[in-house]
Amino acid sequence: MTDGLGSGSVFAIFPAQGGALWFGTETGDSRYDGRWRSIGERDGLPSGRVRAIAQAKDGSLWFGTRGGGVGRCAADGSACVRRWTVVQGLPDNDVRALLADGSGAWVGTARGLAHVDGGRVAPESRLNGVEIWSLARGTDGSRLVGTGQQGVWRRDPAGAWQNLSGANPLKGNVFTL
Repeated sequence: MTDGLGSGSVFAIFPAQGGALWFGTETGDSRYDGRWRSIGERDGLPSGRVRAIAQAKDGSLWFGTRGGGVGRCAADGSACVRRWTVVQGLPDNDVRALLADGSGAWVGTARGLAHVDGGRVAPESRLNGVEIWSLARGTDGSRLVGTGQQGVWRRDPAGAWQNLSGANPLKGNVFTL
C-alpha cells in the first residue's frame, strides 16, 4: 500500500460507513481516514480507472472500473474478494455507475445494466446495449437509471420499468434522493 492519493485524476468520491472517504483514481482507489491508503490490482481490485464506488448494507465496498469490470471488497478495502466481468455476465467491462442493493449491487456499464447478487449476474434486458451513466434510489424503493441515449428510466419496487423522458413524467412521483 502506498501513502497519499493514488493519482491526481479522481473520478469518484464516496463517504463510507465509519467516516472514511474513498477516492476512485486512474490507478485504483485511495482511502482517507486520517491517513492515506491505496489499493490496486495487486490487492484484487479490477484493473482500470475506478469510476464508481458504492457500499452495501453489510459494509462491503463495490468498485466499478473502466475496462476491468466490478469488484466487491472487504469493508476496510483491504482486499477485493470477488470480481465480475463480461465473462461472468456483465454487459460490458466499462463500469460507469454503481448502486448498492442489499448484499448486491446494480452495475451500470457502457452497454447496459445488470444486477449482481449472491455471485450471480442478471443483465436487465430492457436496457440491453444502452449506455448507463448514473444510478439512484428513490425513497419508495424505486431505482432511477440515467442513460446516454434514452433519458431517465425508473424501475418500481415491483420491477416494472417506465421511461421518464416524456412530458411531465415526475408528476405525482416524489423522489428524495
